[in-house]
Amino acid sequence: MKAAFSFACGLILLADTSFALTVFNTINTEGDCPPNLKLKIEPPRADREMALVTVVLTPNAPEGYRGRVDTTVRLRTTRDDAPQFAGKLATIRQGESVHCRFQIHPAALRQTKLTVSTSLREKDGHPTVGGGVIYEIDLRGFFPAPRGNNGHSGHSSQRGLRGRQ
Repeated sequence: MKAAFSFACGLILLADTSFALTVFNTINTEGDCPPNLKLKIEPPRADREMALVTVVLTPNAPEGYRGRVDTTVRLRTTRDDAPQFAGKLATIRQGESVHCRFQIHPAALRQTKLTVSTSLREKDGHPTVGGGVIYEIDLRGFFPAPRGNNGHSGHSSQRGLRGRQ
């Protein structure tokens, strides 16, 4: 009887604080991204040998927590299942959105995971238990498409444009 009462109390507590639970999402392709998360990978160009990764997140916060959401972006790279690099990346808040940009060698993209997480803060600045979202993104699914059959990246060169005029 005591166990049934505890279980019922737990369900009531869960129902009343459902917004306070942390949600974990695994993202493997662009199609898995929710509407409030944008991830873009620009392939290397002639002026840079690194791929440019841009992440933009607009946190979905309950009405009472608007403006009190912290966002963290972490990068983890492995090689042969052994950790190579793990660290927190800098973010910039622009209006309601949080932006993060970094460059990475294309070969490392296939072995890199990006974790974007949000957490809510109370009015006194202390973190709320739960109430956040965690997106674990496997960058392998976002790797830029291979170059075309002719070896070109699909971008027109000046010479190619002149030849068509």
